[in-house]
Amino acid sequence: MNTIRLQFEVDEDALHEIEQLQELGGLRTRKDLLNNALTLLQWAVRQRSNGRAIISEGEDGSQRELEMPFLEAVAGAARRKLDAAVAARSRLAPAGS
Repeated sequence: MNTIRLQFEVDEDALHEIEQLQELGGLRTRKDLLNNALTLLQWAVRQRSNGRAIISEGEDGSQRELEMPFLEAVAGAARRKLDAAVAARSRLAPAGS
């Protein structure tokens, strides 16, 4: 697999958050942090694409659902794709079935 260099700009506050997360997780590099973040985002996309909510539960049983516009867009796209597949199948079904 070829390696591609990514470069982007962040403000000082975002850099500080990145460094804190990297330290908190014991990650050696920013690449490690990005790989972990991508793993989590890919999992979240799969969950929302399958119609699941992403919820955190507190020790007291209280729950809070993750609200993220990107994931809502993913869920909407998955619903539209499923609706289109169902509609296509119903058009192919024999009459009276």
